[in-house]
Amino acid sequence: ARLIHGSESVAMVDAIATVDEEGEQWSVALINRHPSEDVACAVILDDRLLEGSYTATVLIGDSADAYNDIENPDRVVPVKTELAFKKGITSLPPHSLTIVENVTNT
Repeated sequence: ARLIHGSESVAMVDAIATVDEEGEQWSVALINRHPSEDVACAVILDDRLLEGSYTATVLIGDSADAYNDIENPDRVVPVKTELAFKKGITSLPPHSLTIVENVTNT
């Protein structure tokens, strides 16, 4: 899905992945650009759908225009959580950056 503004568009979800040389430790950064809606996202690593619960850090504010400043230094803060995947699919909160790691896989 894409966000459209006039004749311009951008992917609603974007991702980047990193992995160590042994292929054992990995992280995936998932971005939901939609300003107000959760988005379902499928993650496939090495031809396998993620399944179970993974350690994640979510960066999100109380609005799409949220930012930190001197008066509000903690308006946008990273939150550690567990992110559940079922058949590779998870839900990303609106206007968020989520970093998923394979540190805890249950």
